[in-house]
Amino acid sequence: MPPTDHKQYYIEHKEIIITRSKNRYLENKEKCLEYQNKRYSENKEEILNRQKIKTKCECGSLFNRSRKKRHVQTNKHIKYLQSLASQSGLVLVCDVDIVE
Repeated sequence: MPPTDHKQYYIEHKEIIITRSKNRYLENKEKCLEYQNKRYSENKEEILNRQKIKTKCECGSLFNRSRKKRHVQTNKHIKYLQSLASQSGLVLVCDVDIVE
């Protein structure tokens, strides 16, 4: 019986879907790159404005939206998360070496 939920279908057939999309990209690489460049040039101003949006983190820092991953890896943010975890008695996943 085929699943009715798209998410469930993706979970069950993830490997097939990923290999199919990789093959499609490799076969049509020139068209894909051309489409990406065209889309970027048409929406360049909007894309750049979206990246400049400032976001305030719980730890008190301001960062650009495009630099979120970089901010999450900073010592300031990590120390803030550790202090929250110690206050509530939780253990952070990055602090655990071996999970039994």
